[in-house]
Order: sequence, then structure tokens, then C-alpha cells
Amino acid sequence: MNYKERLSQIQEIEDINLKKQLIFYLQTSAYTYLGPYTEFVQKLPDDLKKLCTLQRMQTIHAKEFFDNKNIRKDKNNANGDMTKIPVDRMNNEEDIFQTAINIFAELLRRNSKYTVNRKAKDKINLVCRGYALMLASTLKAKFIPARVRVGFAKYHEKNIYDDQWNVEYYDLEQKRWIMVDVTSLGSENKVKDYALDIPKNQFITAVEAWKNIRSNKFKEKEKIVDTGGYEGIKAAWLQLMNDFSCLMNNERSFLFQPSYMYECKDNYYYIRDFTDKELIELDELADLMLENDNNLDKLYKLYNSETKYRKLLGLSTWN
Repeated sequence: MNYKERLSQIQEIEDINLKKQLIFYLQTSAYTYLGPYTEFVQKLPDDLKKLCTLQRMQTIHAKEFFDNKNIRKDKNNANGDMTKIPVDRMNNEEDIFQTAINIFAELLRRNSKYTVNRKAKDKINLVCRGYALMLASTLKAKFIPARVRVGFAKYHEKNIYDDQWNVEYYDLEQKRWIMVDVTSLGSENKVKDYALDIPKNQFITAVEAWKNIRSNKFKEKEKIVDTGGYEGIKAAWLQLMNDFSCLMNNERSFLFQPSYMYECKDNYYYIRDFTDKELIELDELADLMLENDNNLDKLYKLYNSETKYRKLLGLSTWN
């Protein structure tokens, strides 16, 4: 099925609520807009495994640099000859290339041959958000409804749920949303089958994490952790705000968070403690997000009326 046939199939859906959702998640944001690269990605493989594997081969996960401090000395790495990567190239280039159009433009600038044989020096070093942006923008360009979801993955480490950005797309044949993780968990440079349809018990959205913490449903040994060093309910709060924003088609960088969440101590910003009123507000937001497909209009209205969810604290904040 080509992209024109998909659009026609969506337009013929009789369920008005579902049709509205799918059309909404065909729309792009400043982060998933591809502009002149739209036609390029439309020609990429339609087969999901081939598409995700191809994407994986254009990139190196930044965590590999963190886990292996000597990786740049490795000539025979699974990613290719790591000694050829320029010394001034950042381990996490997502700090620079924060939008899908930036990522694709830079990949093609480095090497116009978008193949599985890309050399390490021509790859871009990203984390899960960048992977999710690439896939979501590509699927949208192919007229496949897609949205970035933020939550916690259980498949990285036993008893640990750590923060993860994935993609949900709507399969018109199966008539359901399917969760995909393109990062493929390291340097194997291939996408495992289970990552193309992640089991519900292996990934929880941030809202599910919030609800489970508030109702004490996690087992004693299980932990919710965030890469930034937060655990438990504060980690869930942070990712709840990210997931809310993504559900609104605003996949902003995790470098920029709602300013109302923070307090400044010793010239450094920390996620502050909750007020009782905020806990109630967040519980109400979580209830809406848990049934997001039925509450899209309410969530959209709340997101646009409550400006605190959109006023962001940037890195270059002036006091």
C-alpha cells in the first residue's frame, strides 16, 4: 500500500473520533517536519523491519560512548572504524541536531548514500529521542499516523524501568497502535523482532508509571529511574510532562522542561517537591492521558489553556 492509498483509507474511516486522531497524528511539528526531505523518506522501505534496520545503520547510540570510554580507539567496532570519527564530534549530537530535518540533512551532508553500509565517521550519534524523531517523521511522511511516546523500558536491566522515547504507529490493517523501539539496545546494528511490537509488560508510558507509583503497584525491587538522576515520582513527573507534550505533537528536546517544575539552588535548577494541589492536578491529568485516544480534545484544550505546561526552562536561563 503506497502513501496515497493509506490517506484514502484513513479518509474512508467511519469512526469520526478515530479518524480525527489519525489525522491529528499525521500532522508534523517543528521537530518532525521534513520539508524538502519528505520525498526522500517516502522512498525509503515500507517494510518496518527494513526501515528501522536502515535507520539504525545511520546512527550510533550515544550510550555506547558512555559505556565504553575507549570506543574511539576501536577500529573493528560493530558500528565501523571508530578511530575515523573526528575528535571534535560530540558523543551525543542530539544536543545540536534537535529536529528530524536537521538529522536527515546532516546525514546526507556527510554522505549522500543512505545505505546499511554507512561508515562510522558518517553516522550521527543520538539517543532514543533522536531515533524516535527519525522514525515518527518518516512514518508521517508515508501517511502512517505516528506519535512519539515517552515512558520507561523494562528490557534494559532487570527490575529497572529507565526512561525511553519510542514511537507508536497506527496499523490500518490490524486496527491498533503498535509500539516500536529503533534504538535496538546497543551496537548490534540490527532491530530485534520484539522491538517492532514491544510487549505491554516491557514498556510503560510515563502516565502508567505515575499511576502505578501513586497506587503503590510497583514491586519492592522495581525502580523507576531517569537518565538525569531522578528516581521514583520525580522521574515519573519529568517524563509525564515529556509524554504529554509528545501526545500534543510537540516532541521538544528533554533539554527544555516546563519551568514551573524547578527551583534554583546554588545556581543550579532542581525538580522541586510537589504541593498537594499539584498532586491532585497531576492525578487528573494522568487520568485523561491514560485514555488519551478518548480524551484528545480535552488534553489539547488543557495543554493550550494551562500555559505552565508550555513555558520552558532553557539551558541559557538568566536569573
